[in-house]
Amino acid sequence: MGMRRLGKELSPATAIAFFWLSILASCGCDLRVGETLTDKSGTYSAFSEGGECGGALGSYESWVKAERHYRLFGHRVWTSREIVFDAAVDVDKVKLQWTDERSLLVACDCTMGEITHNESHWRDINIQYKVSP
Repeated sequence: MGMRRLGKELSPATAIAFFWLSILASCGCDLRVGETLTDKSGTYSAFSEGGECGGALGSYESWVKAERHYRLFGHRVWTSREIVFDAAVDVDKVKLQWTDERSLLVACDCTMGEITHNESHWRDINIQYKVSP
């Protein structure tokens, strides 16, 4: 018994489609964690993450998430989380700073055109932005 042979050859269009599907399937994202900061009260945290997606056709995407921790008898029982900032830049270009217990400063070494999402408030946090190319 030998291996069965396909009765037909692949058409050029099918071969090209398989080629591009294999290229796109090999493209992944490398997730990187940036800064993680907690406010003085320990109630809120903010952290930055980012990824380089697309392999040779790489593009950057970074975001900042704010979290509120809910505690019961000293144990964390629930965490609510929201993306408050998103930009098409490397995560190293995004810096965080708590200016007081309820004010978060997001500094981005980017242009306004690279920012795709930004919130001015989340829960009782005021979020300010400093953008510098």
